Amino acid sequence: MKLANSVAVITGGARGIGKAITKSLLQNRAKVYFLDLDVTEGKIVQKNFEDEFGKGKATFLECDVTDTNKIEGILSNIVKENGQLDILCNNAGTADEMNIDKVIRINLTSVIHGTLLGVKYMDKNNGGKGGCIVNMASEAGIYYWPGPTGAYGASKHGVVGYTRAFAKNAIMSGVRLNCICPSFVDTDMMRFGMTNDPAMKTAVEKLGYVSSETVAEGFIKLLNDEEKVGEAMTISARNGIGYHDFPAKL
Repeated sequence: MKLANSVAVITGGARGIGKAITKSLLQNRAKVYFLDLDVTEGKIVQKNFEDEFGKGKATFLECDVTDTNKIEGILSNIVKENGQLDILCNNAGTADEMNIDKVIRINLTSVIHGTLLGVKYMDKNNGGKGGCIVNMASEAGIYYWPGPTGAYGASKHGVVGYTRAFAKNAIMSGVRLNCICPSFVDTDMMRFGMTNDPAMKTAVEKLGYVSSETVAEGFIKLLNDEEKVGEAMTISARNGIGYHDFPAKL
């Protein structure tokens, strides 16, 4: 797709993968709204982006992704202001397995609601211009990964399953829906996990990890590949950027 002058929304965009994706889109001359709960960090990141790319290119908006009404209000205002919404990345996530409801609400439920809202405002059959939605999953959503409660892996399996299940519906509205399944990524979340989970530390040391910038590279590649619908892009230190080969359909 054409990235220059496109309008994008990234959730969980103040740090880590979301921040790297926002920067990659700005480098491709897109206009980006990045959402996050961390107001302090969000304002700092916006100032840094303004210094690098100019004012009005990146806009920080405080948002709890579990508040569906707030998300819809933001998307509605963005479309009113710009006349379009081209790209949505449902990236916000948590690995706090001690709070199962929170993990499911942020990692899965908000992704489903976000996708449905994105399709609503991109729908070519309803005044939209079509677009791309990318949901951030994980290799923990494809392969077995043990956790204290299993909630994180379950939520990411849900994102992969939902993306594949809904992609054919979305494309009827002119919206390409895909997901990205990174392995370990060098983020605050990974470093926190290594500190608190010896098994994760061992796995990271054995399998390696990629940078947030590598995930952003995969994101841009996925946007530009017009043939990808309902795919799960995998990104890992061992295998680089590719796509998971799911079994044949029943």
